[in-house]
Amino acid sequence: MNKKILKGFTPLEIARPKSPLGAQARARFLTGFTLIESLVVVAITVTLLGSLIVYSRGGEAQVAFLKEQATLTGVFLQARSFAIDAFQPTLQPSPGGPDELSITERVCSWGVHVVPGSPGGQYILFRDLDPNWPAVVDCSGASKSYDDPKEAFQVFNLPPSLKIQCVGLTPDELCDGQMSPRDILFIPPVPKVLFSANSVTSDTAKEFEVRLMLADGSKSSIITVTKGGSVNVN
Repeated sequence: MNKKILKGFTPLEIARPKSPLGAQARARFLTGFTLIESLVVVAITVTLLGSLIVYSRGGEAQVAFLKEQATLTGVFLQARSFAIDAFQPTLQPSPGGPDELSITERVCSWGVHVVPGSPGGQYILFRDLDPNWPAVVDCSGASKSYDDPKEAFQVFNLPPSLKIQCVGLTPDELCDGQMSPRDILFIPPVPKVLFSANSVTSDTAKEFEVRLMLADGSKSSIITVTKGGSVNVN
């Protein structure tokens, strides 16, 4: 009688006990994987699970990077849009949201304050306020920079998996290694674009450059805003 051999693994035969019970004893006949085959299967499974975990974490970081890139780009565009709306001094967006209006303060311009970090970083959508309003209505008292927490309209903090590597005003300074905060302002009605470093505006800088990067350095992008107000991502 031919033995039926199952394909796909090597039978491990255990000696059949000699017993007059016949069929009952033969039912105890066992087959299975060898020790080496079992170890190989376990090793392959562990390797695949490890690869899946690494891929999952890498995928989450990539998603977070793209989301932050889109958010920062949108904040620049939002500041420019708010500056156009701010041309009417009595209709200013308030911290409660753009649908709520306030006449208790004079918003002279809108801007973005960018703080590098390693890891992390921060950027703030802010209003440049004139502390002398309403006694003075020409915005002569505005600092043209972010210098007071009450000017903050919305604050964005980067997660530990990301960082703002640098921010620079080109060609005045290179972004690489520049870790000090920088400001960009949109002044109505056009709006006019100003770049500010340490509360001093630059007349020669042509672009506001921010380098966003994964904390491990595996991916980065450069977001630039020109003097004309256009926002580009490279």
